This record gives sequence, C-alpha cells and structure tokens, in this order.
Amino acid sequence: VELAARGAQVTVFEAAPEIGGRARSLNWSVKSPDGGVQEVQIDNGQHLLVGAYRETLALLERLGGVELQLFKRMPFTLNSDRGLRFNASGASAPWHLMQGLFRAQGLSWADRISVARLGVTMKLRGWKTAPGLTVAQLLSDAQQTEAVQRRVWNPLCLAALNTPPTKACAASFAAVLRDTLGSDEARASDMLVPALPLGETLPKLAAQFLLRHHGIIRRSHLVRSIQSGPTVDLEPFDGVVVALAAHSARRLLGAQVPELPTESIQTLWLLFAPGIFEPHCLTLMEDGPGEWLFTRTEANGTTLASVVISAAARATDRAGLIQSCLSQLEQVLAQQGRPTRLDEARVLGAKLIHEAAATFSCRPGLKRPDVDVLTQEWPSVMIAGDWTASEYPATLESAVRSGLKAARQLAQAL
Repeated sequence: VELAARGAQVTVFEAAPEIGGRARSLNWSVKSPDGGVQEVQIDNGQHLLVGAYRETLALLERLGGVELQLFKRMPFTLNSDRGLRFNASGASAPWHLMQGLFRAQGLSWADRISVARLGVTMKLRGWKTAPGLTVAQLLSDAQQTEAVQRRVWNPLCLAALNTPPTKACAASFAAVLRDTLGSDEARASDMLVPALPLGETLPKLAAQFLLRHHGIIRRSHLVRSIQSGPTVDLEPFDGVVVALAAHSARRLLGAQVPELPTESIQTLWLLFAPGIFEPHCLTLMEDGPGEWLFTRTEANGTTLASVVISAAARATDRAGLIQSCLSQLEQVLAQQGRPTRLDEARVLGAKLIHEAAATFSCRPGLKRPDVDVLTQEWPSVMIAGDWTASEYPATLESAVRSGLKAARQLAQAL
C-alpha cells in the first residue's frame, strides 16, 4: 500500500489462494440449526487489536475502512470464568484504570496494591528493564503477588507475546504495557474485537487499494528464487520486499535471515445453536487449556465462538482438547448465570486450527534483523515482518510498522 501510494507499480506474489497471511479468512461448511449446512467464514486465528495500534488503525482509515463497522471497541476488560472482574472506567488516563482497579472483583487489596506498584515502578523506570530479564523475573522482582501473576500478568503476557512468562522478554512486555495500560491516552488501552472475519477488513481493503493503483496480485504463486538484479523467479523488478515468516524468508535469502525460535497457536472454532452465549463475549479462562473466549452472532442467530490456546505446544490431543474447552465454556456460562450443558444438540460444529510456527518466540536478547539487513549485497531488497527489529512482539502493529519502514527505505534506495 505504501509503495503503491508513492507511485510504484506493485506486484504481490501470494503463495496461498487467499491473501492476508496470518490475517486471512477461510470458509467452513458446518451444520445449521435446521439440520442443513451453512457456510461460516472464520479466520485462521483469532485477532484482537488495541487502541495503541496507531499505525494499523491509520492504515485501516487510509484504506477507507470504518472502524465502527469493522470492530467492536470496548474499554480495557479482564473478566474471567473464575470471578475476576476488572473493567476500565470512562475516565481519562490513568484514572480509568485506577477506578477499574479499585472496583475490581476477585482480587484482594494486597493484589490491587501489587498491580498498582508494578505500574508506578515501571513508569518511574521509563518502562525500561534490565537486559536479559524474563517476564517471570520482572514480576518476581516487582514483588507481584502469586494471584496477580497467575490471574492478570501471565495471561496478558501470553496474549501479547505468545510466549510463556518464564521465557518471555520483559523488555517487549514493558513496551506493550507502556503503550497500552501506561499510556496518557485512555483509548490506547481499548480492546477492538473484529465484528467481521479479519480477512474481510485489512487484506480485502488493501487488495482493492492495490488494484485501484494498477497493482497486480498473483495468488497461488510460491516464490522459489530471488536473485541479484533483483529478479523474482527470474522476472526482473526494480526492488523487492520479502514479507514472509522468518523461516520462509531464510529459505529464499539464506543465512542473513536468522533462525528464530517459534511458538505455536491453536484456535478452536465452535458453532453453537442460537441463544446460548451472549452476542459479544470476551472472557479469560483461567484454568486452561483454552485461555480466551471470543463470541459473535451470525446472521441466522447461531453463535460463532473461538477459543485461543497460545504457545500451544503444551496442548493435548484434538478430541481431549475440544472436550476440555467445552467444559471450560460450561464454566463460563455458569459464571454468567446461565448454566447449560453443551451437548451435541447445542454444538453444531468444531474446527481446530493449529499453526505450528505462528510467531517467533519473544525471548530476551533475541537478535532480530532490521529491514535493510540485505542492502550491502542487494541494495534494493528489503525484508518485512513482525519478526524484524522492533521493541514490539509479534503483532499486527509490528507487522504494519515493519512494512511501512521497508517501503520507505526501499523508495529511498530507488
């Protein structure tokens, strides 16, 4: 989008039939309430944006997307199936969080003081951490109570970094906290849940933008070689941006792209008969294996639910995982005062999507290359991706920032 807006004619090589990468959508044929079949569009993973994703939201606006139509925005919320209730108020920062913390349920006063202490300590330190520190070590050094670590910080660490706290980089976690909960703008900590499949938002709008700017999209084209020139599969171009997962970029570009450790994500999609779940539910599930529940209502009244299992290498077998997650959802319904047995009559379908290398493992001291790491050898070849050099973990925002940086440096090089 950035290069096309600058007047370049852009050709996108997409290995898959659908555009979007980790933000793509796919069709799911599943039983309907009347016993027939309905088509449901799901994402290859559940996504959550936050108000601090300024470049992502700016891109959405640039492409003509209307946030109110595409996302449901809500103040920071941390409500669980075990009685935790933490909801930011409508006040300005930081009072929106302080009021939410004061009114929180499921946390003792020692827990609340513990949460506040971490925020104050990190702000006084400029949101900087000691080199090599893990999130678990940061929380221990900040004297966070066991309950706060288990019920608040650990789930937020897994959600933001997709890396267990004992391995996760404290500096990246601090950067996320700084720009969300630590921001001077209350809206920065807002949560934005897609109201539509994400593939219908950013990828679709970006494709339309490219085509309006005389771009070309070649789907189902797996690039096999990039050579000096530069050429892509022997076809000459003025410049190239390799916007791939790290392991795929390494296949094309060699050892200048480091071999980064990865973490997996599993997303369990479930379709339920009408009237069982609330239309828009965002719930933390404390006991695992599922961690977060998202729901939205389809046009025929059925409820589409997704259960997210981050750093999913620890998950169990498929049948056992589905049954465990259904038990967790029964706990959610009981907590909401609507106890329901989720039997075959109410569960219309289940689909498990497992991405074995969904993100890089965001660990301390990880050497992530900058977008121009190849320019000594190939001055007009850039890399892009959420795994390139950044203080952020693997998020949509870091991917967008990386793409913008690669485009601007490539434009300058040309």
